[in-house]
Amino acid sequence: MSSPQSSSGFAAFAFDSADLTRSAVSTIRVALGITGVLALIAGIFITFWPKNSAIVLTVLIGIYFLIAGLAYVGLGIFSKGLSGGARALDIILGVLFVIGGILMLTSPSESAVVLGIFLGVLVGILWIVEVRSPSPRPATRRPRAGRSSSACSASSPASCCSSRRCGAPSSSSG
Repeated sequence: MSSPQSSSGFAAFAFDSADLTRSAVSTIRVALGITGVLALIAGIFITFWPKNSAIVLTVLIGIYFLIAGLAYVGLGIFSKGLSGGARALDIILGVLFVIGGILMLTSPSESAVVLGIFLGVLVGILWIVEVRSPSPRPATRRPRAGRSSSACSASSPASCCSSRRCGAPSSSSG
């Protein structure tokens, strides 16, 4: 199961599709198809019944938080292979998950509003970060009007300025 990303933190989750059997590929396709259909159904519910869907989603997230919190607490208490700090952090995270789950289940309407506000702010911040981040590929420079395409080369700015084609003052006096 080697991959070109072996140095990344997610290398343990990478797999080579050539190593998979036909039944594994079929299982993955069925799982992706089922999750796609479930996402479509959830999207339809959210489109036509947004308030009820938000409350149901909040209840489901609350149940997930309870289960995940109990799992983290159990992991922190019973796993002997982890360091003391990791076990303490698992217990703290688990307790926070349980508290969040209880709060979400006791008042799902208010929790749905808070969840909506949180997600709206998160999406807004992510849009700002995405717009402010540099593009993955550099923009190509086009020559300005009246200049030849070989006027200035980024690899040789000295020759560019010495020939005064870029309009910058020459660094040599003479």
